[in-house]
Amino acid sequence: MPEVLLVGRAWAAPSLALAARAKVPGARAYNISGDVRPVREAVAEVRRMIPEADITVLPGRHGLQAEIDTRAIREEIGFQVSYRMEDQIAMLVEQARATPKTAGVG
Repeated sequence: MPEVLLVGRAWAAPSLALAARAKVPGARAYNISGDVRPVREAVAEVRRMIPEADITVLPGRHGLQAEIDTRAIREEIGFQVSYRMEDQIAMLVEQARATPKTAGVG
C-alpha cells in the first residue's frame, strides 16, 4: 500500500523536533508516516472527484510498506499527521485545477 503524506504538512515535523530539542535530552530520530491506504482507494477518491478521469489500476502489489512506529514523535513533540488521504487528494486536485493545462484535470 502506498503512503500518502502531504509534503506541505511534513515540513512541520523537523520544525517541531528542533523546537523540542531542549525538552528531550540526547539525540533522537523520529519516524513520520502518512495515511497508508490501498492504491484502489486513492483511485476511487480521484474518480469520485473527477468522474471523467481515465485511470487504470493494474493488478499487483505496490512494493513493500513497512509498519512505521510514530509513537515517539507523537508523544514527545506532538506531531501527528493531520490530513486524511481524501483531504490530501482534494488539495492536490484543487491545485491541479488552478494550474493552467494540467494533464487533463479541470
